[in-house]
Amino acid sequence: MSPLIPISAWYKSLTPEDKMRFAARVRELKVEQSVRPPSEWERQFANVGKDLIQILKKDPEPEALSHPEEWHKWRDVIPAPLKKPPPPKTSRTPQPKPLSPEQADAIARDLYAVRRIRLEEETSWLELGPSEDKITRVMRAFQDFLLVAPADDPAAQRAMAAVIQAAEWILLMSGATLEIFPCEENMNTALIKLQKLMSLESTENRSIPRQAWQRIRTFAGTERRRATGKFRKEPTLSNFTQMNRWIINTYMLGAGPFNPGSTEGIPRRKNPGSYTVRANDSLSSISERYYGSSGYWDVIYFANLDKLGSALERALLPSPGLVLKIP
Repeated sequence: MSPLIPISAWYKSLTPEDKMRFAARVRELKVEQSVRPPSEWERQFANVGKDLIQILKKDPEPEALSHPEEWHKWRDVIPAPLKKPPPPKTSRTPQPKPLSPEQADAIARDLYAVRRIRLEEETSWLELGPSEDKITRVMRAFQDFLLVAPADDPAAQRAMAAVIQAAEWILLMSGATLEIFPCEENMNTALIKLQKLMSLESTENRSIPRQAWQRIRTFAGTERRRATGKFRKEPTLSNFTQMNRWIINTYMLGAGPFNPGSTEGIPRRKNPGSYTVRANDSLSSISERYYGSSGYWDVIYFANLDKLGSALERALLPSPGLVLKIP
């Protein structure tokens, strides 16, 4: 029987780790052959190795066995059992010597001096001109400085005062932008600046945060009235969603009550009561019958939310025979 079959089966049965170890051994033999002439057996086995390459050429591992001239060196490799490499020697890491009290004090003084210089430099840059990036850098230096110094240190107090002053200035600019260019994006920007300032200190007795808060509330109330008026004229689903979004916004900002479907100030054509839905009825037609306008169907919808459900498209066309409450 040809020796190629058992050699091929033996090689294919190796694990990837053993194949790589086998490749390393072949490379070692190649170096040995470069300093001594090949033996008679190695010359005779060269042809067998070439044929074996054709059998195993589809196997990409090991990389070192891809050259035909290396296969005649298998005689020293195949019969010998594969040995796992010895575990690496672990060297003990020398333990650092404990610091003396004098050395610890010297390191603490140096660390305090370095972090104080950094905090003072960042504070000086912030005092020259406020910006969000400068505030972030000062706060990072401030937090690092508090690890080695108390909060009542003069450098820490100066840094915090500069941060608050810069945050107030940025909030003032955001409030002015909202007043000049009233839009939802500017309102959200002013809210973010206000929240950052409130996270730094108490804003109860400071005028700039109160002014910004008042401008935000005023804008939200104006937008709520505008969205409500637009829905009354064009009672579409998109306008209905926009109106309710501003109802929620004003409620969260404390600029208005949470009263979707309120009957305050609406005109009446008929007295409130109940209505049995007929064929081809819709909330808009019922609103037209009772309030003189189709822009008040939200009042009927919220009064009968338990019956109509939250699916607006289906709720706008209630089923015939359904008894609705008309507020």
